[in-house]
Amino acid sequence: MTLFKLAYKNVKSQFSDYVIYFFSISFSIMIYFSFVSMANDEALLAAASKSAKLDVALQFSGVMILVFAVLFMIYANNFFIKKRKKEIGLYNLLGMKKLQISKLFFMENMVVGVVALASGIVLGVILSKLFMLILLRMMQSDVTASFSFSMNAVFQTIIIFVLIFLFTSIQNASLVYRYRLIDLFKANSDGNKLPKIGFFSYFFGILGLGMMLFGYYLANDFMHGVELFHNDFFMAAIVIFLSTIIGTYLFFNAFLVVFIKMKMKNKKTYYRGMNLITTSNLLFRIKKNASTLATIAILSATTLSAVGGASIVYSYVSDQVDRTTTYDIVYDESNPAAASEIAALIAQNPDHKITAETEISYKTVEATTKNTVKQGNGEEVDDYYSVISESDYNQSIEKNKGGKKVQLENNQQTLLISMMYSDEFFDSPKGNSITLKDSNETFDIQDIATEAPVSSVTTYNMNLLVVSDVAYQKIKGIEPEYHYRAVNVTNAKDMKALANAIRKVVTEKVSENQRIPLQDNRTQTTEASAFNDATRAAYITKYEVSQEVFAVFGLIMYVAAFLGLVFMVATGSIIMLKQLSEAQEEIGRYRILKKIGVNRKEIKKTVYKQTGFVFALPIIVGITHAIFALRLASSIFMNPSILLTFLACGMFIFIYAVFFLFTARAYNKIVNGSMVQS
Repeated sequence: MTLFKLAYKNVKSQFSDYVIYFFSISFSIMIYFSFVSMANDEALLAAASKSAKLDVALQFSGVMILVFAVLFMIYANNFFIKKRKKEIGLYNLLGMKKLQISKLFFMENMVVGVVALASGIVLGVILSKLFMLILLRMMQSDVTASFSFSMNAVFQTIIIFVLIFLFTSIQNASLVYRYRLIDLFKANSDGNKLPKIGFFSYFFGILGLGMMLFGYYLANDFMHGVELFHNDFFMAAIVIFLSTIIGTYLFFNAFLVVFIKMKMKNKKTYYRGMNLITTSNLLFRIKKNASTLATIAILSATTLSAVGGASIVYSYVSDQVDRTTTYDIVYDESNPAAASEIAALIAQNPDHKITAETEISYKTVEATTKNTVKQGNGEEVDDYYSVISESDYNQSIEKNKGGKKVQLENNQQTLLISMMYSDEFFDSPKGNSITLKDSNETFDIQDIATEAPVSSVTTYNMNLLVVSDVAYQKIKGIEPEYHYRAVNVTNAKDMKALANAIRKVVTEKVSENQRIPLQDNRTQTTEASAFNDATRAAYITKYEVSQEVFAVFGLIMYVAAFLGLVFMVATGSIIMLKQLSEAQEEIGRYRILKKIGVNRKEIKKTVYKQTGFVFALPIIVGITHAIFALRLASSIFMNPSILLTFLACGMFIFIYAVFFLFTARAYNKIVNGSMVQS
C-alpha cells in the first residue's frame, strides 16, 4: 500500500476526528473567499461610498481571518499528533522510518486541507450574494445585490491557503521527530493525581478574584476610576485591562482549584450519587486546561466586546443621524438664486411631496460659561454659540412632529442644546449662567437638550442657545444673521436623484465644497481669526448623511460580526477537540465505573455535566467581562439602544451552546460506545 493510499485510508477511517477541524477550516475559507470576492467586485466598489474604503477593509479582514485560521490549524495539528502518539509508535515498531511517518501525516493534512479548500470556495460562491446583501443592508445602501464570481478571488484564496496547508503540513510532519519511542507509549499517563493546594493556591486564588472584581468596579464607575488615577484616562483603562486579564488567569489556575477542593470537603454532597466521580474528573480537567480556558474566556470577552461595541457604535450613529439631522432637506437662503432653484426642485418633484416646511434664523455669539466636565476644575471657558429664538425653535419642533417644545420662564432664561452632552462625563449645566462677551448680557440655563432643531451642521459648532424672542432681537451677533429653510418630504430614504440635483445647484451657485465661510465682523483678534477659518453647510440632506455614515459604520459592523463568527467557531472547535481528546483518555475509567455498577444513563449525565461546566465557565467569565466593557462603551456613546448588541451577543452564545451539545453527544458516544464494544 502506498503512503498516499494509507493517508487517504487514515483520513477516511478517522473522519469523526477530522470533521470538526474540516468544518472550521471550510467555514474560515468560505468567509475569507466571500470577503476577497467582494473586495474584487468592481460594481460594488464603485457604488460604495468613497469614505468607506470597502476594498481595504475587506482585505484587512481577510488577513485577520488568515491569522485565526493559521493559529487554529497549528493547535489542531498538535492535538491530532498528540492523540495519535501510540499510532506513531506502532508505525515505528513495524519498521517505518520517521521520514515515512512524516510524509504520511503531511499527506493526511494536505488531503483534508485540499477538500476543505474546495468546499469553502464552493460554499463561498453559492452564498456570495447573501453575504453581499447583508453588507449592503448594514450599510443601508440602495445598491442591488447581484451574483458575482471573481476568478481573482478564487486564485488568491487557493494560493494563500495552499501555502498555509503546506506550512502546517510541514509543521505537522516535523512533530514526529520530537518524540522518542518510549514517550509515544506513555502519552496519556500524566495528570491523574489530584492537585495539591497550599498557601499560595489560596493567596493567588483570592488575588485573582479580587483583581477581576477591582477591574469590574473601575469599569462600572469609570469616571471615579479616572479620578483615582489623577484624571489619567489612559492609566485607568490600562489598569482595568491588566487587572482583568491577570485576574482571569489566576481565577482559572488557582481560585477554581481551591473552590472545587473545598466543595470536595462537603461529604454530604461529595458522596451523593456520581458527584465523587464528576467532581474529581472536573478538577483534573480544570487543572489540566486552566490556561487554555482562561485564554478562551479572555478572547471570548474580546470578541463579544468587539461585536457588542460595534453594535453600540452602529446604534449610536443611527441615533446621532436622527438627533443631528431632524429634517430631510435643509438649505441656506443667503443666495437667493440658489435657494429659489432648490425650492423649485423640491416643489416640482413628483416622487417627493412636501409634508412639512419651516424657516429658522441664527445669530452667532461668543460667550463664557462654566466648564462642566466631570473631574474638571470648573473654570470659566469661552466658546462660540449659535442662537435661535424660542418661536423658531418651537415651530421647527411642531412642524417636524418630534421633540419637546420649550417654554422659557423669562427673558433671561435659555435652553442649551448640546449634541455631545452625556451625563456620564458632564455635570448638568442646569442653573449655571452663560454670559455673552460683547453685550455682557447673562442668561441662566433653564434646561439642556441634545437634539438639533433642524441640523447640527448649520451652526459653527454643536452648541446652540434658545432664547426668548425679545432677547433674540436684542442680541447682536458677531456675523450677519443667516437663515435656513428645512423641509420634510415623502420617500426620503429613496431621494438619491433629488439629493444629487440639489448638490449640483449648490456646487455651481454657492460653493464647490458646499460650505459657506463664517465671518467675524468685530476687530480682528486671534480668536476671531480662528472663527473665520470655520465654515457652515450650504445645504444638508438626511439621505446623504445616512449614506455616508452607514457606509462606514455598517462596514465596521459587518466586519466585526463575521470576524467574531470565525473566531467563535474556532474557539468552540478548540474546546471540542480538547474534550474529545480527553474522552479517549477517560475510556478506561468509565469502564471501571461500569464494572462497579454505574449504568449508561448515569454516565451520560456525568458526561453532560462535566462538559457543560468546561464549556460554560469560560463563556460565563467572558460574558461577565464583556458586560462591564459594553456598559462602559454604552455610557461613552450616550446610552444608545442596545437591542442590536443583545442580538449579536446572543447569536455567539447560541454558537457555543451548539458546540456544547455536539461535544457532549460525541463524548458520551465515545465513552458509552466503548463499553458496548467491550
